[in-house]
Amino acid sequence: MKVHVNGIGFSYGKTPVLRDVSFDALPGQVTTIVGPNGAGKTTLLKCIADLFRHEGTVEFNGEVMEKRGIPKFMSYMEQNTDCEADLNVFEVVLLGMVQSLSFYISPEDVAKVNDVLRLLGISQYADRKIGELSGGQRQLVFIAQALVKDPKVLIMDEPTSALDLYHQFNLIKFISKITKERGCTTIMTLHHLDVALKYSDRVVVIANNTVWGEGTPGEMFTESMLADVYRMKANIILDEKGDKHLQVLEPIDETNSDTTDQCKAPHGEEGKDVIRSMNDHHRPQIEWGIANLPESSPKRILDIGCGGGVFIRYMLDKYPESVGDAIDISETSVKYCREFNSGLIDDKRLQVTLGNVSHMPYGDGTFDMVVSNASYFFWDDLGNDLKEVARVMTNSGILCLTARRSIDKDNIETMRSENEHGMNILLDSELMDMVERAGFDTACFVEPSENYLAIIGRKR
Repeated sequence: MKVHVNGIGFSYGKTPVLRDVSFDALPGQVTTIVGPNGAGKTTLLKCIADLFRHEGTVEFNGEVMEKRGIPKFMSYMEQNTDCEADLNVFEVVLLGMVQSLSFYISPEDVAKVNDVLRLLGISQYADRKIGELSGGQRQLVFIAQALVKDPKVLIMDEPTSALDLYHQFNLIKFISKITKERGCTTIMTLHHLDVALKYSDRVVVIANNTVWGEGTPGEMFTESMLADVYRMKANIILDEKGDKHLQVLEPIDETNSDTTDQCKAPHGEEGKDVIRSMNDHHRPQIEWGIANLPESSPKRILDIGCGGGVFIRYMLDKYPESVGDAIDISETSVKYCREFNSGLIDDKRLQVTLGNVSHMPYGDGTFDMVVSNASYFFWDDLGNDLKEVARVMTNSGILCLTARRSIDKDNIETMRSENEHGMNILLDSELMDMVERAGFDTACFVEPSENYLAIIGRKR
């Protein structure tokens, strides 16, 4: 049964926990949700299981359930396995079939319970009281309870949290095997990333209340993801079979980290004061870029490297029917952008996210228009980052890159000699070539008196 999560949002009171979370989970596959503590993973599972009222929809084979609560075809195992009931293990597992049980417990029901106990290697506990077992043993019992009714959708919150390392790997290997044999759709959260890397079919990374990225384990588990999401330095190691493994080294020193405030160059020590002045300083080139935009009616606009938030405000003023997103790698920028555009945020027209252009937390084809003012000077891998920009754009979507000055053969050497921050100093023609290679048809506009630059692209 295909599970389609579409635009899930949830808040505790006025505190947002999830925002615009979307992904698919497919039959016969294990989809693992990972992310730091407090990212909203457990809340997301409860939304999928319809235990919490939420924004957005969850579709099962294309249908939204009308009846509230956990559907009959789903098993949901929560993280807390405390149990004070005076029941033995057999009875606890039998309760997993409560929706299909009658007053008479048939031999088939008994056989199903015994089979799942045997599969999990806990038959010897069948007559033991659940309260007498260790935390790890209880966890196996509740996994048995989740599996006994042969669910089409299996939701599991940290199923290995109370298990030792040996049993963690064995259990997830078993769940992966059962998922493929029975063709069920398994969605789980895990904190042990090496286990998730080895046994997941798909991985959804949650950070900053939304989807940081989704894909295969090989695509998601990268050194940059671990740095961006977990704030950890790590190596990705290939074994003799070509399988990936994580070697975690040490936490990133936030007091001396370029990634917490991009290059620190644009912002300096004054932070907000510098960003506030940048908003005014950058208005002329932003206005030049807007003046050269082709006629369009975008529904959703993204500002990459939003800085103080002036570009996205211009865009949402120009297109009053549209909504916007803004992303920046600098915590200072994100905070100031939110303050500067608090009215748009309150009106639910703008969402501001801390993140990196290299791995943006947006689905394919999300945006009709993407704008960026000078931030591309600081992108780590400009060619591939432009392809990531193309990925999140609709076909025929419009890209607008602006800068304080055009760069040609007459001033490039001066620009490079003044470059103190490792910026991407390219000729306008070189930048246009890179945008073209990323999948855009481009045009270049240079303001004749002040030399402001605007490169406009349309995605092919």
